Amino acid sequence: MTDSDDFKARRDALPDKGSIAEFGGCVWTYWDGGPGGDQVESDLERWGEPNEDLVAIEHLENLIELAENGGLLRSDFKAPCGAMTGRRIGPWIGELKSLAMRSRGTEGARDYRLYFSEVPIDGPHLLAAKLGWKCTRWTKANADAKQTRQISGAMGITQAHARNVGGSYREKDWSL
Repeated sequence: MTDSDDFKARRDALPDKGSIAEFGGCVWTYWDGGPGGDQVESDLERWGEPNEDLVAIEHLENLIELAENGGLLRSDFKAPCGAMTGRRIGPWIGELKSLAMRSRGTEGARDYRLYFSEVPIDGPHLLAAKLGWKCTRWTKANADAKQTRQISGAMGITQAHARNVGGSYREKDWSL
């Protein structure tokens, strides 16, 4: 069995809640957004500025490094995300979450999320599709609506990335 065959066998044995990020050795691609689009890598850098929660952003960066090296624990991420987007079939989306440490006044603290997908599906590649956040003092309805829009956006980004590179992505069938 080749390394590629071994990877595919391990990947295919994963439950929906599992990710290749658990294997370690992953290579990240950061969505660059194209003209006027979200740019995940520069957002991570910008959010490290003094008006943002540096501890929370550094936690996300540590999780990214874990996926590149020894692998994440299943408790380090949430997956699959997207049941509320209204799609029957779409990209499998995982979420790295970092709870904020610093309050921002009336909004409360920001909980940051990095939405990622597995693309292409033939190797240990992860796409950092969207960096988002929600505030702890928002109503549940407002927070859920924003998060659903962010996940839907990450799904669209994953599909656009796959089209741009002629690749594939891990799918999730929400009708099952």
